[in-house]
Amino acid sequence: MPHNISFYPYPNESSFKLGHWYWNSSAQKSHQSFKELLNIVRCADYDPDDVRHMHWDKIDSQLGASVSNEGEEWEDEDAGWHKTQVTIDIPFAQTTAQPDI
Repeated sequence: MPHNISFYPYPNESSFKLGHWYWNSSAQKSHQSFKELLNIVRCADYDPDDVRHMHWDKIDSQLGASVSNEGEEWEDEDAGWHKTQVTIDIPFAQTTAQPDI
């Protein structure tokens, strides 16, 4: 199966689904989380060959990389993305010693 940019940095849907399950469920896996994993691997479009030799550490590094990398497809204006600077006000409790640090 060819790499699909839609799932970047995962090369295919099966690895994306497993990665999504791993990173978006809690650190303490529960019975519910296990059932969600089973739903993934039982799905008709899940292909174990797509994940058998996956370089998970490389994917994790790409997920954790700085978003300031230039030239990435996901931020390409030709792909419809736009960069806009935003300011976000963060509320602090009145008892915070130095809220501006």
